[in-house]
Parts: sequence; structure tokens; C-alpha cells
Amino acid sequence: LNSEILFNIVSFGTNFEKLSPVSLPYNDDNLNKASKYIENMAANFGGTNLLSPLQDIFTQFNNNNQNQKEEKTLMRQI
Repeated sequence: LNSEILFNIVSFGTNFEKLSPVSLPYNDDNLNKASKYIENMAANFGGTNLLSPLQDIFTQFNNNNQNQKEEKTLMRQI
């Protein structure tokens, strides 16, 4: 990835959480934050509600699309 790409991580189950409220530019600091976030994930979110996190991701993507930046999102059920 290059620094022009935005990324975020979404963990979901009955509810969902994101690494950051907004997608972050790819750089060493944000990569370290993401690595720590993933290391601390635990399987404690219950069911599988995929609709809410997808709605949030697409809303955020539409808002960021005005900047014409490429965005990547990793989702993980926990």
C-alpha cells in the first residue's frame, strides 16, 4: 500500500468496532496502531450482524470518495 491509500479495520458480531472513526492514511504509525488493534481482538461480539458495519463502511466510503482516494477496509467477525 502507498500513503495515498486510506484503510480501516472493522470487527463485528452482534455490534461492531472500528480501528478508527475515519479511515487512516497508510503509514508506519497507523500500521503499528492496526497491528496492536488486531493483536488485542477477542472473540466476544456474539452473533453475526453484518448489515450495520457494511452500512457504516459504505457511508464512510461515499464521504471519502469526494477526495478521490482509494480506500481499503478489512472486516473480521469476532
